[in-house]
Amino acid sequence: MSEPWAEPKLKAPDQLLELRRKSETALRLATAIGNIASLARERGHHSVASMLDMARDLARADHSAAEQALSAVHYMEAHATDDLLARTDS
Repeated sequence: MSEPWAEPKLKAPDQLLELRRKSETALRLATAIGNIASLARERGHHSVASMLDMARDLARADHSAAEQALSAVHYMEAHATDDLLARTDS
């Protein structure tokens, strides 16, 4: 018997929409921060540009995490039907 906390749970549609929004927002933020970092670098504010580069990297990490969560949900949804069919066939 598996532990209930060990089994992945499918997310509700509103949670999936929120993950999608988070992913898109994080990507837009990363792009905007990257552009500002470039401006700061061009104007000689190298330490500010470095800090902004770190913020950009954090936004990219948020984007990646949201995309991975969405991919995991899509994978589980695709294989949930296969598992259900396999259980009913046996």
